[in-house]
Amino acid sequence: MNPLEIFNQIIKKLVFKPFSFWPKSEQAEIVREATVTIEQLKKVFEERQLVKNNAYKTLVQMAAATAGDFDEVVFVQGLDNLVEIYKLSSAYKQNKKLLDELGSRTKQAKKMILEYHMMLENLAEKGAEMTAEEKDQVDQDTIKKVGFFYILEYTLYVLHLLPQLNEKGRKKIFFEGLKTKEANLPPYTDFAESFRRDLCLKIFDESLRRNLLESFFKFEEIFVTADLGKICPAFKEFNLELLAEFKNKGLVNFEAAILTPFGKSIPLVELMEKVKAVAV
Repeated sequence: MNPLEIFNQIIKKLVFKPFSFWPKSEQAEIVREATVTIEQLKKVFEERQLVKNNAYKTLVQMAAATAGDFDEVVFVQGLDNLVEIYKLSSAYKQNKKLLDELGSRTKQAKKMILEYHMMLENLAEKGAEMTAEEKDQVDQDTIKKVGFFYILEYTLYVLHLLPQLNEKGRKKIFFEGLKTKEANLPPYTDFAESFRRDLCLKIFDESLRRNLLESFFKFEEIFVTADLGKICPAFKEFNLELLAEFKNKGLVNFEAAILTPFGKSIPLVELMEKVKAVAV
């Protein structure tokens, strides 16, 4: 197989979620495939005595990223650089479609991965100067301001509408947006990244943060299939998982401001039962 295609298969995974969120078996496979592919390409340059060019130097950096603990930041940055170098070479004409696809995916993955690691670093810096009680209070405020008012008020309203919509309406509400009597709803595609960034990556509680990210990544992997038969029940489960995590964090009541299909103020326990009863 073309080594670039192997890189493409790896980046297809990393564009969905960071390395640490893949199962251990998948992590091992990513590292193995990346290591073997990098060494194959290095050997080609070595046989041609081209070890001083930028492509070879980039491969050396990528090799270091796969040794020991996998450094996805260095790996993805290196792959992005490697693709740009290939695009300037004669190999581009022979592999244009593959390189364009790989380049696009790599830039998406790099943006997501860099944002993830940078925001975790910022969170750690802020947390170093805070007490456990202060961090817990910030988490609770984030849940109320972002988890409730920004995310769940929208997602619960969408969930409430799903039983009333035909397939065309369901497709519009997720991918195009839908105007209702209560609101002019943007599509879920407009919110996916900001929901994750503004909620999960602002939470200090490591366990809660990881659980929330797992829920988002799980739903997003289903969402990109565009299969409404899978998306709708997964969306219901996604809402239930968020509510359960917030309840476990100590939140008791769900408060809504504008979109209130399940009530403006309702105990989380009661709300979860109502959500379970929604037929999607």
